[in-house]
Amino acid sequence: MYKKRIVILMCALVILALLASCGGGSKKLDLRLRLEAGKSYGAKMIADQILTQTLAGQTQTMTQTVGMAYTYDVQSVEPDGTMLVKATYDWVLYKQDGPLGKVSYDSANPPASVPQAALGYAALVGQGFTMRLKPTGEIVDVQGVDEMIAQMLDALGVPAGSARDELEASLRSQFGGEALKESFEKAGLFYPDKPVAVGDSWSKPIALESGVPMVLDTTWTLKARKNGVATVEARSNVQRNPGAKPLEMAGMTISYEMSGEQTGTMELDEKTGWPVSATMKQNLTGQISAMGMTWPMTIVSDIRFEPWKK
Repeated sequence: MYKKRIVILMCALVILALLASCGGGSKKLDLRLRLEAGKSYGAKMIADQILTQTLAGQTQTMTQTVGMAYTYDVQSVEPDGTMLVKATYDWVLYKQDGPLGKVSYDSANPPASVPQAALGYAALVGQGFTMRLKPTGEIVDVQGVDEMIAQMLDALGVPAGSARDELEASLRSQFGGEALKESFEKAGLFYPDKPVAVGDSWSKPIALESGVPMVLDTTWTLKARKNGVATVEARSNVQRNPGAKPLEMAGMTISYEMSGEQTGTMELDEKTGWPVSATMKQNLTGQISAMGMTWPMTIVSDIRFEPWKK
């Protein structure tokens, strides 16, 4: 009987050790963005998309790839943890293949002539802006955007006039203060508001107005902890954003009504909260309205984040 109790006790200890090594034990993780002043952090994002739409009885499919690499240079950190960060675009990739032909631009290996559709992306390389980030991922404010867009227009060599005004409006819709705040916040608003243990979940809705307006009602779950890396699973219910304004582009008013789902997994450095890697898959269906017409559309996106160093 004594030997039997010893065996049972040893088995229990082994099980507890295995649970602790796989899940980080019962200790909760205070997952926050904690970038250090004077240091740089880089990330690379690549989004592959398939857009299918049926217009006038004809089904059209377009594939598109957008890639960006950027560096956060942390200038200072306030006592409450708010970080002053200079964000700089180091690399861009833009590919498109559809009914209007093929477009390909890679800033690491640029063509002799930049395609018209890629002008905005080409002018983005080397440009940057400053923002203040809270440890929760919320962006307090964005500065230097007007200067960045002016430098982009100068880099493109567009003279003053209607063509420059039209291009400036297009750049502001993609890279203006609100658009940048929204895109960078979307990528970082996943930190929980309290310490979490493996298996814990937290939820938060995120409303997007730029690009394709939508509301993501997301639940994140801490799935595992190992060697200082936290694995977080994300599941989103995506609905249209009824409060978003239509998109104005090239003299047209365009509105989207899309819904669907998004799933993904992220690996985060527990010390800094900075993403080590991430993959997301998004499936949207709905309709687009422009030029007095409305037609159905589906968008399938595969998005991945990777480490980046200049």
